[in-house]
Amino acid sequence: MYKYKCRGCSVQEDCIDQSDTAPRAKVMIQNAFEARTDTMSTWAALQKNCLLVKADEERERRAKEGSMLGRRIREARTKTEQQEISDIEEMSQPEVQLQDDSSDRSDILKPVVVIGSDPVLSDTEDASAPTKTGLRKTAHPGGVAGTVTFATAPLDGQPDTKESGMFWLTIRASQRRISLPVSGKLVLGRFDPTVTLPLDVDLTFEDQDAITVSRRHAKIVGIDGYHTIEDLNSSNGLFINGKQMPTRRIHRLEPGDHVVLGKLQMVYDSVPLEFLDMLSRKEVDQVQHFLFHTHTGRKMTLVPRDDITIGRFNASNNTSSNINLVGDGDVATYVSRQHARISWTNYKPLIEDLDSSCGTRLNGKALPPRETAPLMPGDHISLGGCVLAYDVEL
Repeated sequence: MYKYKCRGCSVQEDCIDQSDTAPRAKVMIQNAFEARTDTMSTWAALQKNCLLVKADEERERRAKEGSMLGRRIREARTKTEQQEISDIEEMSQPEVQLQDDSSDRSDILKPVVVIGSDPVLSDTEDASAPTKTGLRKTAHPGGVAGTVTFATAPLDGQPDTKESGMFWLTIRASQRRISLPVSGKLVLGRFDPTVTLPLDVDLTFEDQDAITVSRRHAKIVGIDGYHTIEDLNSSNGLFINGKQMPTRRIHRLEPGDHVVLGKLQMVYDSVPLEFLDMLSRKEVDQVQHFLFHTHTGRKMTLVPRDDITIGRFNASNNTSSNINLVGDGDVATYVSRQHARISWTNYKPLIEDLDSSCGTRLNGKALPPRETAPLMPGDHISLGGCVLAYDVEL
C-alpha cells in the first residue's frame, strides 16, 4: 500500500516531528512505534508527507533537470565544434594567402574533442570520506567512472563479542548519572517548547550557563550490552576523547571514554559492581532516594514506603499529585494531571504509567500503561518531555 514502511524507518522521528499532526498526537504516534502498537492508520498520518518519498521526488526532479541541462550542453558543444571546424576549413581554402608555408600555424584553431560528460570525483577528494550528511561517496559497484553512490554511515570498528553489562554516563559538573539501556536508544539534548518529540535525557540544567547543547544533540544506541553514539547534526559538535565526530558518524563507546556535547563533559563507564553490592546491603534508612528535575535542578526526596503520584495540579477537584510539576512552566505542558506513580516492593522503587495522554518513557523506552518497571540509579523518566532522573545517596 505504501512505498516505504514506517516501522523501523531511519527517518521515522523526523517524519513525526515534521508531520501536520497536533503536538499531543505526535507524542502518541511516537509511543505507538516504541510499543509496537502502530497500525496502518498510524502510518497514514505520516505517509502524506513521507520524507523518503519527498527525497525520491527531489532526486527525480534533479535528474530530469540534469538531463535537460546535459542535452543543452551537448547541443552547445556540438554547435561550437561544428563552427570551429567550419572556421578551420575556411582558413584552409587556397585563396587564403600565407606569407610563409613554414611559419608557425599555432594561431589556427583546432577542433575541440570532448570525451564523456559525467561528473567525476576530484583526484584529491577522498571517496570514502564522510560527507556533511554523514554519508560517504563510493565508486559505483559496476566500476563506471564518474558515478557517485551513497552508502550508510560507517561504524568505527566492528562490534566484537562482549558480555552484557550495565553502563552509564556521568556528567562531570554535577556528577549526575545517566543509565544507558542494554538494548534500545536514548536521545540527549536540551528542552525546547517548539520541539514536539520528547527528549529522553534533558541536559538543560547543567548546560544553562554555556547553552552549547542542541535540542536533539546526540543519540546513544545500546546493542546487546555495548553502546554507540552519533552526532545528530548539532550546532557545537560531539567530541570523543578530544576528537570531533563527523555528523551521523557512528562511534562505538569504550569504558573510560570522555564524551563532550558542546562544552558539557561526561565520562562513559561501566556501573561498578561494588556500588550495586553496597546498594543491596545497605539498611533502608541508609539509602536516600530522590528524583532530580533535569530542567530546573529541583531535587525531590522519596520515602521508600509511600506510593507517590507525579502530575499536575487538578483544578477541577482542587487536588494535586504528590509531586506537582505545574510550576515548572513549558517543560510540563504535556504532563497529565495523574501521569505516573512510584510504588515500592521490598523498599525498591517501581515506576508505572497511569494511562497518561502522552505516555511515560523509561531510559528511552515507552512503558505500557499500568505496568510497573523497576528503577535503578541513573534512570531517566520522561513524562511527555519533562524528564526526571532517579538516583540514590548512600
